[in-house]
Amino acid sequence: MHNFSNGYRSGDATEVQSEAHQYLNRLLKEGATKEVDLDVNSYEIKLPSFYDKVKYERARKFYFDNIYGFFMGNLTGLISILAIQSILRVLICTKQSSTPKTAYRRYIATLLHVVNFYSSNPDNNSKCYKSIAAVRKKHIKSSKYSDKHKQGIVSQKDMALTQFGFLGFILTQPKMLGIREDGENFEALVHLWRVVGYMLGIDNEYNICTDSLSTTMARMRLVNSEILVPCLANTKPDFNEMVHAMIEGLWCFNPFLTTPAFVYLTNRMAGVPGYYYGKEEQATELQRLKNTPEYPVKETETHDGLSPIYKNMSWWNRFVFCMIVYILETLVYSITVFRWFFNNNITSSLFIIKWFPFLAIPKFGFRSSYVRILSNSED
Repeated sequence: MHNFSNGYRSGDATEVQSEAHQYLNRLLKEGATKEVDLDVNSYEIKLPSFYDKVKYERARKFYFDNIYGFFMGNLTGLISILAIQSILRVLICTKQSSTPKTAYRRYIATLLHVVNFYSSNPDNNSKCYKSIAAVRKKHIKSSKYSDKHKQGIVSQKDMALTQFGFLGFILTQPKMLGIREDGENFEALVHLWRVVGYMLGIDNEYNICTDSLSTTMARMRLVNSEILVPCLANTKPDFNEMVHAMIEGLWCFNPFLTTPAFVYLTNRMAGVPGYYYGKEEQATELQRLKNTPEYPVKETETHDGLSPIYKNMSWWNRFVFCMIVYILETLVYSITVFRWFFNNNITSSLFIIKWFPFLAIPKFGFRSSYVRILSNSED
């Protein structure tokens, strides 16, 4: 259990939980029907009054000190939000991530934009500001196109849930991502995404990030348990197709990716019943689910710490999953030299995918393999 209290004034856990429930109700009832931007030409991107340059820069340093764990947290976070039907419908409608080729271009662009969010402060004409402007413009176009085809809009709710995708598991499951818990760095990270969310058009009442780490953590945990877990436990075929396209596309960035392994990793991060690894996690789950009619415990289940879902995966997918867990939770988390090595693995991959995407070229063609996020074609 995490016990962060930074930024929370009253120290009353009951009040924190009450605020989180009020936020969730507001998000689901009002935020689900409110579009982020109504007109592609009518919005203004500006720094919020609560912007703190020192905190933002601290978050930037924290990101690059843990970029491998952040990459894994962002990937599993993106997989988790694909289980949300309102988000999935818009993505399917826009046809920009339904095949490995389109998914490659979309998610490499997403990755590069996120790196830009951390590469500079969000001042005018900075890389961060330009990426925010490009992403916001793309969201408006996607929302209008999807609404025209009666597949829904990009709502305040969907944007807030997407915030969870980029931050949620990093805050709620840092050990699983090889990230050491740190209240001050986490507080700075929440501030960065509060600023970015605001500049992307999320109203303050729907922004999952607040001025308090404690209230933000409570919101994250509630969104995870009340929205993501039920959605991940009851996915539709479209989810599997879109995740497969994503993983196939991002394989060109990191060849050590397989769909079953990372779906399992995502479900384990979220705490979906049946997705555990090790006897301790199994015992915790059995205790948590005891007498829960929605997820009955099977008496025939062995207590070897290995889930039946895990056992049904192929040997290669089990190997990939085990290696990722070992790398993150043992090597990256505990040993500085390994953290440095795997961080450099991501920064090297970013350089290669930007300037010489040699794995993508034979798969998608020379022209499609180069993704330029701030060119006219990408904006």
